[in-house]
Amino acid sequence: MNEKQVEEMVNGLIVDRDYEKSYPRIRMPNVFSISTLSYSMEKQLNWKLYGSKPFTPDADMRMFKGKAVHEFFQNRLEKDKWISEFELLWTTPFKWQNYPYSTVCLQGHVDSLSWEHRAFLEFKSSASAVIPEWAKVQAGTYLSILNTAYPQPGFKGFVVVTNSVLKVHQITPHEAEAGFALVKARALSVAEELDRRKGEGA
Repeated sequence: MNEKQVEEMVNGLIVDRDYEKSYPRIRMPNVFSISTLSYSMEKQLNWKLYGSKPFTPDADMRMFKGKAVHEFFQNRLEKDKWISEFELLWTTPFKWQNYPYSTVCLQGHVDSLSWEHRAFLEFKSSASAVIPEWAKVQAGTYLSILNTAYPQPGFKGFVVVTNSVLKVHQITPHEAEAGFALVKARALSVAEELDRRKGEGA
């Protein structure tokens, strides 16, 4: 091998978009990402309309560093029987006019979940020690879905931010309720807009 070949190989690992390959359901028009909707409705709508776009080198590196942090903690926690990328699905009826579906589905994957501790962790690598609001919305939605599916005893959800300092935030019942309500509303709004544009031939 030479320097150029090594550079191409390593860069391929950095920019790998493995989420869609691992979870192809997300490509369906009626299936929406909890993490994307937690960030913004517009981001989810644009992804559904135009697909994922190439990132800038800086964004690629930020995502790579975030993924590396996730995998570091997940690999260590798996030794203590924590489950990585635990899948969550939530479905509600929706009257599509221009697509052959009858539901809207939310899909998400908890970073690390423990049945023993009835808890889950969402890791975020941030330049700030402040817990991002969208991270609370995401984890709150996960907590609501988990506690609906597995109510006794209930789960606890934690957002873990790692940067120059470590900060942990436990999701409150209010954050869980409000986050889930927001994500559901955004999902339905995106579905309505997709359906409308399909009907107009957009």
